[in-house]
Amino acid sequence: MSVNVGDTLAIDIVLDGTNWTQLVTDQQTNAKVDFTIDLKNQEQDWATWAIEEPQGSNVKPAEDVVFTKSVLT
Repeated sequence: MSVNVGDTLAIDIVLDGTNWTQLVTDQQTNAKVDFTIDLKNQEQDWATWAIEEPQGSNVKPAEDVVFTKSVLT
């Protein structure tokens, strides 16, 4: 999903059985993308707040990345 500098993204990650689903919503355009992966009961015991760059790319965020209203349960 293409986004613009300054867009706010809502990111929800939910576990359902052994499937983790990530849903990203651009709050300005309401565009959405999702991704689901079955980790086959692999334990997940840590979280990382990170921005991944496209593989083999030198593209960096245009501005600081700010995480707000972050909740882990």
